[in-house]
Amino acid sequence: MHYEHQSILSQQKVLFVACLPHSGSTLTALLLGHQPSMIGLGSIDKALQMITVDHEKNSASFCSCGFRVNECTYWSRFARDHDRLKNMGFPDRYTEAIAQFQRVFGTNKWMVDSSKLPYQMEQIQGINSTGLRVLHISRDFRSSIVSAVDLKKSRKGVSRPGWLIGIEAAIRWQRRNNSIARMLEKNGIPHLVFGYEEICFGLNRFIESLGVFLETDMAIPPVTIAGSKSHLITGNPMRHQKEKESLSYDFRWFSRTDWIPASLLMPWLHNCNRRWVYSNQLAGIFGNYSGNKYTDS
Repeated sequence: MHYEHQSILSQQKVLFVACLPHSGSTLTALLLGHQPSMIGLGSIDKALQMITVDHEKNSASFCSCGFRVNECTYWSRFARDHDRLKNMGFPDRYTEAIAQFQRVFGTNKWMVDSSKLPYQMEQIQGINSTGLRVLHISRDFRSSIVSAVDLKKSRKGVSRPGWLIGIEAAIRWQRRNNSIARMLEKNGIPHLVFGYEEICFGLNRFIESLGVFLETDMAIPPVTIAGSKSHLITGNPMRHQKEKESLSYDFRWFSRTDWIPASLLMPWLHNCNRRWVYSNQLAGIFGNYSGNKYTDS
């Protein structure tokens, strides 16, 4: 496929959010939609595939901008061209996404892709060799475990004990975050590591650090996703739930024990927590970190 401005497309500024599911990628994309130089698009390739496969839903599903998919400033073009996109591979689909981004928003804004999956970083790097930056977000493994337990039991009907689901979730948490970290190092991709907890409790510091990392001016962020300029049609349904507009933290793990067996059997998880979740010296998020608990002293 030929593109008249291939050199411009290959230099598009892309911020790829790499993380595990349920680790704040949707929240981050919506929060960054308040920044004048950034537009969040959610999981880009997943959205393109959804438009292609479930194109009949395009007139019923809503984008976070408030319009239906087939009326959205960004996604409507793909809704019209779903037959042409159907047989494209990832590189061509993604190049189309970049071209549409530049048509709608210009060439100077950051395209925020919260696709999460590390293997896509390599593919995007092949398409966009100079403009790619990665934000690696990790959620405290204890909070992640409790979320996984509740998801498995309430939505998927899993009957295994919570402590066992917790150990499985802890192994997955370590392996996937480690996979992201290794891939970033192997490919030499510029990246910033931030914890989900650090974003929730240190939003201004996060935005300031991100601005330095991306070498772009950032605005003082509101602690809400309401009014975000992002265009998300996949991911956490919080984008359509008014009760979840304000930035808030899920404290469930404070009163739960599901995470304790994994914490005791895999003590190295605490070092991983320090490296991936609490590495930006945001002191006092939960007091002083002390292994299996936090203290207020």
